[in-house]
Amino acid sequence: MPVKTFTDEHKRKISESQKGSHNSFYGHKHSEATRKKLRAKRKGKRPSWKGGRVKSGGYIMLFKPNHPSANKKGYIPEHRFLIGEVLGHPLEKQNEVHHINNIRDDNRFSNLIAFITRGKHKALHQWNYINPKDIIFDGRSYT
Repeated sequence: MPVKTFTDEHKRKISESQKGSHNSFYGHKHSEATRKKLRAKRKGKRPSWKGGRVKSGGYIMLFKPNHPSANKKGYIPEHRFLIGEVLGHPLEKQNEVHHINNIRDDNRFSNLIAFITRGKHKALHQWNYINPKDIIFDGRSYT
């Protein structure tokens, strides 16, 4: 496919027709007074900010950049944070949390069980077996 080339006259006409129509501020032409108002509005709380709660892989993530279990971006899974708050200390890396109803964003205490290791959690899924010694938090006792 041949490359389209424009004559100098055609380029000048395109340039003239575009003058004054581009503005990087929201893609619209605004007066200076309107731009000041919009800038002042932008300095406040961002409209897309949800208080540090986002969804990732079906799980709700909380923005807690100073938490010892936070990832590189400063987020921690809400269910791990909640169980850590109840226990009084953050969950260890090897601890695994199970959602009883298998709905990843249902973080009610009554829906969560925390196991000491991933293997103990796997036993629940493979053999439908739970040894009470393997549980560090059982939300079924919460109603």
